[in-house]
Amino acid sequence: LMKRALVVSTWFPYPLSQGSKIRAYHLIRALSGHYEITLVSFADEKIEPAWIEHISAFCSRIEIINQAPFVKDRWKSLLGWLSPLPSSIYAGYSRPMQKKIKQIATSWKPDIAIAFTVITAPYLMDIDQCPKILDIDNVLTRMLHEAYRQAVGFAGRLRTWAAWKKFFFFEKRTCKQFDLCLNVSNADRDWVSQHLSIPIERLGVVPNGVDL
Repeated sequence: LMKRALVVSTWFPYPLSQGSKIRAYHLIRALSGHYEITLVSFADEKIEPAWIEHISAFCSRIEIINQAPFVKDRWKSLLGWLSPLPSSIYAGYSRPMQKKIKQIATSWKPDIAIAFTVITAPYLMDIDQCPKILDIDNVLTRMLHEAYRQAVGFAGRLRTWAAWKKFFFFEKRTCKQFDLCLNVSNADRDWVSQHLSIPIERLGVVPNGVDL
């Protein structure tokens, strides 16, 4: 019997319309040769039946949470600024996603659990019966630090500084709770190791465009 992999995706990984979807798609396709996959994904747009059929070639079960990964709710976003969590994480938190993940982890008992991007990582925090892998994709702390460095004006610098610091503590705390964190390049891996204090042996590199 094949081992079981629970994959939680920020984006439905088809069609291949942007970089994160392309990466998730090819990682799932590669994993399907070694694992039976249950995919749980947010719906960043209306998911067409043909897209589900295509991904079904790699996944034995597909669960779609009918919610975008980033909620455009003005009040939740404002409350997010008062939260220690990044505003996007606070505003986009999905109880249906958390409930579905808990249900699958309890009944299906995966051998491994994988989060595609730090946006879905919180939903795997309570899973402790199997190894957990985080595919970081874009290192948001690094990107926000660059935005802070380039910001102009007091208000702009203050806003970008707050966003950078929140994501710094969030990504650092999150990465420490995963057994392995995948990066797209050696430069990203080294940055994560140095700035987020993650041991290098718990960091891997899977470049984009490379078949596993």
